[in-house]
Amino acid sequence: MKEYFAVVITVIFIGGTLVSLAPEGSGQRYLRLLVSLAVTGCIIMPLFSFLDGWEMDADGISEMLSWGEENTQNYEEIYNNAIVDAGTREAENKLKSEILQALGGDGEDIDLKIVAGHKSGEIYIERTEIIIYPSGLALDPHFMENYISERLGCECVVIYKSDK
Repeated sequence: MKEYFAVVITVIFIGGTLVSLAPEGSGQRYLRLLVSLAVTGCIIMPLFSFLDGWEMDADGISEMLSWGEENTQNYEEIYNNAIVDAGTREAENKLKSEILQALGGDGEDIDLKIVAGHKSGEIYIERTEIIIYPSGLALDPHFMENYISERLGCECVVIYKSDK
């Protein structure tokens, strides 16, 4: 990336120097046009390297359409994953606060992780993981497991960690 910016800056510097040293007149106008095209070419050079591996059919349209469809599917998957992640984070925070409130624990005692997925447009919870740190050893893990199993209807795994 440094080389790219170095080339662009060098072309701008050399072009500007040539334009400033050229005598006034109609020739300077063409020189400015040539320098502008060279700078523009340097700036859009990465676009050409991106398109280099892209082969066109006889009419070129079907390749462009299939490329757009692949990216649309990718964006839909990214969007669905973002929705699932945001929902799980919100649910994790709410469940953690409910459990800590019921047990009288501190926010540093446990962490809660919901493992969620989505199939054919449906979001489901695979399992819940409760991570208990040394400060939360006095909290009842069976209560947490039962609470989450009843509340969410999924498997609950309790993990003890020695550090945060």
